[in-house]
Order: sequence, then C-alpha cells, then structure tokens
Amino acid sequence: MTAIVTSAGLANRASADVGLYGGSRTVSYTQTSAAAPSSPDYWLFVALAYSTLSNEILSADVLFNHPPAVQLPLFQATSQTWLHYSSLYATEAELLSDYPETTYTIQADRGFGVESGDLALPAVGYCEEIPAFTSDTFDRLQFLDPSVDFVGTINGFTPFAGTNVAVTYVVVTQNGSGAVWQAELQQSDTEFTIPGGTLAGGTGSRISIQYLNSTLTPGAGFAGSADSSVEYSRGTNAAFVTIPHCQPDLTSGAIPGQYGYGVHNGILNNDDFFYFLTQFAVGNIAVADLTTGAIPGTPGYGVANGIITNDDFFYYLTLFAAGC
Repeated sequence: MTAIVTSAGLANRASADVGLYGGSRTVSYTQTSAAAPSSPDYWLFVALAYSTLSNEILSADVLFNHPPAVQLPLFQATSQTWLHYSSLYATEAELLSDYPETTYTIQADRGFGVESGDLALPAVGYCEEIPAFTSDTFDRLQFLDPSVDFVGTINGFTPFAGTNVAVTYVVVTQNGSGAVWQAELQQSDTEFTIPGGTLAGGTGSRISIQYLNSTLTPGAGFAGSADSSVEYSRGTNAAFVTIPHCQPDLTSGAIPGQYGYGVHNGILNNDDFFYFLTQFAVGNIAVADLTTGAIPGTPGYGVANGIITNDDFFYYLTLFAAGC
C-alpha cells in the first residue's frame, strides 16, 4: 500500500515535463481483532516517474548502487505514471538487502534523450505509530450497517522528524474492486465517518489506514522541472462484511421519541408495521413512498414516485409478510 502517486508532489503544470519522481518504502499490517497489530505482513519498495502530459514518457528506469550497480525498468501504470514495484519482503532486512540506503536515480526517455533526477532514500523514515482501529471500531466494523453513518476511530500519528508532508488515508474497497469510499485526514485526526448509503450491504469489504510521511523537494531533478518525493508509509488493513438491509425493518421501537425510533435494528416485528402505518398516515414520503404500482412485474413496481397512495401500503404489506 503506497500513496506515492497521489502525494502533494503532483503539481498542476501546463508544460510538457517530468513533473514528479520519487521512491517509497512501505510496511503493511493486518488487524484481526480489537487489539492493534504488531507484526508486519510485508515490506515494499516503489519507484515513480510522473509526466505532466499523457503518454509523454516512452521508457523509464530506476538506478542505484547495490552494489553492484542495478538498473530496473518502470512500467506504465497510467497514461502519466510509470512505476516499479519490488517483490513483497517478509522482513525489513530483506528489503534493505535488495533496496539499500543509498542514492537512487530515476531516469526517463521522452524521445529526445534520457533525463534524470536523484534522491537519497535512507533506511528509516517511518512514523513510530502502527496504524490501528481503536476502541470498539474493529468490532463494530464486523456488523457495519451501510444504511447509516459509521463513525470510527484510529490512533493517529506523529510525523518522522524532518519530513514536510504528513497525511492519513482511510480507504474502503468492496468485492476486490477499487475504492468505494476514501478520506484524506490530518495526521493528528483520530476519527472518520463513512456516510450511510455509501457501501453496499451484504458485501465483503476491506478498510485500510495509511500513515504517510514524506519529504517533498521542489525542482530537485530533471533540469529543475520535477519535484522529488521520498516517502515512508505504514498501512493497516482489516476485513469485514456489511450486513444486508431488510427493507421492511424500519425502527427499533414504536414509541416516538424513544431511543432507536426510526432506526432499523435487524429485527422485523410489529413495531416496524405500526411505524410504517404512522409514517403513511402523516404522509412521510421518505419512508412511505415505496412503489409506483402494486402489481409485481409492472413498470415502476418497487420504484418510489414521489406520491403516497394505497399502492405503497399494500407494497409494504407484501414486504412485511415476506419477512427478512
């Protein structure tokens, strides 16, 4: 897990140049309980070249003294981004054996000769804190109801001395797809909110925290056109499955003003039926407008139309009778 291609170095330049180059060291963890993780899953190195125009770079490499001298190719990850990923290493010592503390040169060919930039990449630059979901956040994730806001807490971090960029990313993916929700926080922030309605219900999900600190140096290479970024990242992942939402489950109780009134609780009972009746009677479109027609298979069945009619009442009866 690395954020090198989304760091503050991606400046908005209009001219054709290599605008950013960098190197990143990453260590990743997995949290499997309310307790903070302690043992890394893997260590990773990433090199980057980023051009200000699409498909401008024809080839790119990273060079460093191992020893002996090493030259490794970058691949085109997007129209503007070229990357080199190392293997995943079980220990930091193994990573440093192949990608040592030394000067790295990123070079790129845009069709009129090779250009390059250097950066020093020390072995150490990570924050001290291992990212973790705190308090009861991990436990509540295992029963996350995607229809309501989820407020979680994390431990936050103190940037490594001498770095000038510090940011926290919290990202959720579902079913192995790309990010369905993400937040960029200050390094001192310890709370995040996933808005209700963002995630799909009954779906395998992963949430990650990344603590990133880096040193961004403007105009460091490529004849002064490119900023350099030296990044160190600690990341933690956790798995969870969102609970499926039962549509006729509308409330935790039938008494207005009572805690849980109008908040579904995963249980379908008479409280839900009488809650619907109340909302139907007062014309609450947000709750009682459920369908355009009451005949299954007809156009608009199960699709709200902004009008409350007897069709909505009988549609709810059908849902309630079917149960969850």
